[in-house]
Amino acid sequence: MGTTVATNALLEKKGAPFGFIVTKGFKDLLEIGDQTRPDLFDLSISGKPDLLYDPKDVVEADERVTMEGWSLDTEGLGPEELVARAHYNTEPGRVVLGDSGEAVRVISALGELDVRGSS
Repeated sequence: MGTTVATNALLEKKGAPFGFIVTKGFKDLLEIGDQTRPDLFDLSISGKPDLLYDPKDVVEADERVTMEGWSLDTEGLGPEELVARAHYNTEPGRVVLGDSGEAVRVISALGELDVRGSS
């Protein structure tokens, strides 16, 4: 039931107003998407769908992060080990444990006051 309500709210463009904060340089990320299309080599691209958000509500944040130790190797180091070993690394930034449990290298920290001033 919850999925149906949420899907209908998106399709009918009803719901609470929201903003989208994204890394500087990626403002059009949602508009571009992943270029998935039914026929990869079809050169006649039909019109793109309407955006579900107002582009003026997108705020670009001056920050930069990267995933640390990401690999398809399931036997590799876990996030906790990557964070623990990060101080031996000479790469810039600090490694922290992300909210969803992955190791993240913070190259340039988010300026929260700058983002608040942009809204």
